[in-house]
Amino acid sequence: KTNLMVFLRPYIIRDSGAGRSITLNRYEFMRRAQSGLQPDHSWAMPDVQAPQLPSVEKAIPGGQQQGPRAVIRAVPVGARP
Repeated sequence: KTNLMVFLRPYIIRDSGAGRSITLNRYEFMRRAQSGLQPDHSWAMPDVQAPQLPSVEKAIPGGQQQGPRAVIRAVPVGARP
């Protein structure tokens, strides 16, 4: 048996711009992580590549059309019983 612990950080998203900013930030993080996990080239299988998420322009309509992103600060939420 394996126990899985998941830690979530809640964010208060006040408008669609803030939501898009967080989404694009996380999406680009996952794309960078995937590009670092590509398998080494081998003479036995030269064309093998791990799948990768599409670019933001293809995945999210209007993905990069916004101006500078606001800094999002994580604020701890008090524990409630």
